[in-house]
Amino acid sequence: MLLASCVACKFISYNFSKMTVGSDLHVTTSGTMFSDPTEGDYYFYAHDPKTPSISHFQRKHGDLSRLLFMELDGNQNMVRSVKHDVIMYDKDYGYVYADKLCFYKTDGTALPSSIEVGSFFNTLEEDVPATLPVPPSVMPALSAVSLVRMFHPDPEYIVVSANYGADGEIGSLHVDKSKGGVWVSGTDDMIPADRSPDGMKAAGLKPDLLEKYGIPTHIDVAAFLRDKHIDLPPVTIVQGRIVMNLHYGWDKLIQQIEIAHDDATTTTYFQPSVTPEEETLNPLCDAKLAQQQAAGEPTMR
Repeated sequence: MLLASCVACKFISYNFSKMTVGSDLHVTTSGTMFSDPTEGDYYFYAHDPKTPSISHFQRKHGDLSRLLFMELDGNQNMVRSVKHDVIMYDKDYGYVYADKLCFYKTDGTALPSSIEVGSFFNTLEEDVPATLPVPPSVMPALSAVSLVRMFHPDPEYIVVSANYGADGEIGSLHVDKSKGGVWVSGTDDMIPADRSPDGMKAAGLKPDLLEKYGIPTHIDVAAFLRDKHIDLPPVTIVQGRIVMNLHYGWDKLIQQIEIAHDDATTTTYFQPSVTPEEETLNPLCDAKLAQQQAAGEPTMR
């Protein structure tokens, strides 16, 4: 990611040491860098005429992580941000990410913001959230739930990620296939409110899609936390790891619970990083997500 330019295609990229987001969402950068730093944070600005973007990178002890991806308009105003956090990894199944996608336009053209869990292209640059030794004394409000089931119908490895609202109702399903830990292909589907065979067909989905992968349409989160048990639908394909993630405060905190034989076993608490620009962006994104939730609109995709 050295300073590079392409005059013919009008694409120019730079590294900067500083970036600020104003209250009007206008972005400014400063401190041009002509090489990648060996340690610390920096911003990689890609000036594509159609969709300029900035990636916030951090190099720590030689390891490189991308903390946030941001897309701008032609006037250098924030359009959207994407945060990918690695919350699961397996050498055969690959990476599973918790994503937070935020849109900021105020002219009525912005797409809905969302959080989700899914598996896709492998990259070692995405951030791994901090692991907390104990949960916070005060937990943020539950904002979403996700269930990950891994399968191995030889020779394939399949990661199925179901995303639910805070009410436990399913909203979307991701089915991703991998080989040797490398993502190969996947589908992302919004699940209709009518999940009968006719309703699934009307949405362009196979009627037995949820049944095939043992995905419940509703999760009683309170009962699961109380009983440490969930009756998952049975499957006929070889089952691997099963994990339930509880997303608090729009991914300020993620509680990951391993499930074996339908019983909760180990629990891990993840705390994603918060960059300086997210101090400005997160309150705006979280407020929009809360508005969508209050209006009964999806907050996952």
